Amino acid sequence: MTAKYFALLTHIGAAKLANATALGTRLEITHMAVGDGGGTLPTPSPAQTQLVNEQRRAALNALTIDPSNPHQIIVEQIIPETEGGWWIREIGLLNKAGELIAIANCPESYKPQMQEGSGRIQTIRVILAVSSTAAVILKTDPAVVLATRQYADQLISTTVTSISNHIRTLNPHPQYLLASHNLFDLSDTKAARTNLQLGSAATRNVGNAQDELMQVGAFGWGGPCIIASAGINALTKTGMALVRDLTANQWVTVADYRHQTVYDIETKHESIIFVLAPFHTIKH
Repeated sequence: MTAKYFALLTHIGAAKLANATALGTRLEITHMAVGDGGGTLPTPSPAQTQLVNEQRRAALNALTIDPSNPHQIIVEQIIPETEGGWWIREIGLLNKAGELIAIANCPESYKPQMQEGSGRIQTIRVILAVSSTAAVILKTDPAVVLATRQYADQLISTTVTSISNHIRTLNPHPQYLLASHNLFDLSDTKAARTNLQLGSAATRNVGNAQDELMQVGAFGWGGPCIIASAGINALTKTGMALVRDLTANQWVTVADYRHQTVYDIETKHESIIFVLAPFHTIKH
């Protein structure tokens, strides 16, 4: 039995699709037009370049691949309740240039106007077989307020699945460090130390072996630096001292039996002085 209602590519559409497939480009269908067929149900012809009697033309709401057949595309348009007053018997799909790419007929349906006392939102859906769906640009218009129930249900399902997977994933954001890992998950610790301007001490252990860091307070050290402004002989505290009146490689006399650190800021000369008895003379 011959199908009464069907959709097909026009000669223009078939040529453009073949060209897009050959060149590796894609055919863009942007608009849908509906008409009343001039009062009777028309039979689509591939030679057509326009509808018999067009009533409305608008941008598509969606163009997707048929989930049940990868060689078919589904084209949708939603007509709001504010438009109508005519019959729908023919449907055309057009590109940006307004060329008729595909033509279809459909069971006749009257689209009422609100002024007539009845209005409805009507979805027009065309399923079109093409040789290569990869050569057709798929789209969903984000500016369209209305959506089909199927589209909304699918979007909700996808969103719920995505959120659920996100929650179940141990680390859904690998670009961030986990607080619970305490910086253990740093991929480049050397670069991190450099960026933080940490010196070599950051990689050394605290202890009393060679190349280890001395513990704060060990051997009486670790307090604030003593400024020996009155000279080294005036020092009375054990600790780290800074003096300004020394000359490198000169003998000095220390009047207390404590160990001191002497640093000459002029010569950058530094010594640790260990004093064993009062007035013991040593060289720094």
